[in-house]
Amino acid sequence: VSTQSTGSPPNQMHRVLLLLSLLLCVHGDLSFNKLVLLSRHGIRTPFPASNLGQSSYAAFSKNGAAWPETPEDWGAAGYEHLTEHGAAVLRVMGKYFRGWVPFNASAATSTLYADDDSAHRDLETAQNFMTGFGFSEPSVYHNASCTTWLFNQGAKMADPSCGLPSKPLVDGTIGGDMVAYTAQYKDLIMGLSDAIDCCNASVCGGKEDCTLMDLPITFNPTHFWSLYDGPFSTASVLAELISLMYANGMDTKAVAPGLDAYQISRLMEVHAMDMRLGDSMLITAQAFGSQLIDHISRTIVQLTSGESDPTLLSSPSDNLVYYAAHDINLYFLRAMLRMQWQTEGYNKNMAPPGSMLGFQLMQDPQDATWYVKTVLATMSMEQMRGVSSGEESVVPDIVPVIMPECYDGPEQSCAVGKFKQLVARAVRAECLTPLQC
Repeated sequence: VSTQSTGSPPNQMHRVLLLLSLLLCVHGDLSFNKLVLLSRHGIRTPFPASNLGQSSYAAFSKNGAAWPETPEDWGAAGYEHLTEHGAAVLRVMGKYFRGWVPFNASAATSTLYADDDSAHRDLETAQNFMTGFGFSEPSVYHNASCTTWLFNQGAKMADPSCGLPSKPLVDGTIGGDMVAYTAQYKDLIMGLSDAIDCCNASVCGGKEDCTLMDLPITFNPTHFWSLYDGPFSTASVLAELISLMYANGMDTKAVAPGLDAYQISRLMEVHAMDMRLGDSMLITAQAFGSQLIDHISRTIVQLTSGESDPTLLSSPSDNLVYYAAHDINLYFLRAMLRMQWQTEGYNKNMAPPGSMLGFQLMQDPQDATWYVKTVLATMSMEQMRGVSSGEESVVPDIVPVIMPECYDGPEQSCAVGKFKQLVARAVRAECLTPLQC
């Protein structure tokens, strides 16, 4: 009769336990050593009503309600500019980030980029955020020969094949018919139309009992942020305008009576749906987002390898690289990396004013391997509205964002080498322009 135990022998069990302990301890706690940030600009004034074919936004209220639309109404230097309140919100955000990062980022160890159009709102976003972060006179690179391409929203083509999608391509993502697609979401559009009691007959070419659903639908690729003019695009602009008013600390009762922050956020679903027509299409994202994601990837490789990339303005010794851009730039990267997020007070996958997509560069103290973790940080509309001096302490919502094609590192991170490969697969090389920045 055998005397061997039916269970695992002691030496075999020991080996199993040792193997399990090695698997569990293969990585130590990751050390957060560097950060790459991509932000949307802060709260801005509205685009002129002429963009919607009207002389005034009052046309979108049957009673002719006075919408705030001048720079003076918003506390800003001009149309499409960052507001004074928006600047204060960004300083508060910068102050929070100063305490959030566990390393000392100084002017000597940071590189800052910003888009710089005629309104300068991205440049001013970077300046105010970094002032809140603790920089007395932040130096922000905004040479148009670089940033025009880096923060391309859809207005420039690096190659004829890198253009906006054609009408058949767009229609192929919405069931083949924009009229039917719009009708499918009539409740969203009419929810906004009813909330603002829209519209004056002039909006519908003289038609009485005009609503947003009565607007004609036309394909308009020059409006790269929407691609179609009509009920969706107009409702999108008006919904965002109301949300910006609320976040800017303004009274929304005259134009949208009875709406609180939650109800405004629900109306913003129509804005999110409209934006998704263009920015979530991989065709569009790759055509106009390849430049930025390639630049970010090469920056991350430089920061973690210690090897200098002569085409980059940043240095391997930097621990903070910041890009001040537009919401659509964040959306292009979201599409290319297949990311999803949800933050407090906003709809899924939205990038509110001043929101920050962060690439945390984490190092394993045991084997020195570098990893990338992504997060999205934003204040709620209520938090933005409540800012006054810009000196307040506010805790924004910072949510984890997984890259579904690369999350097998510690804490659902992505090894830098794999991240580089992921970006290389997503980028369209013909859509890149040689840059020295």
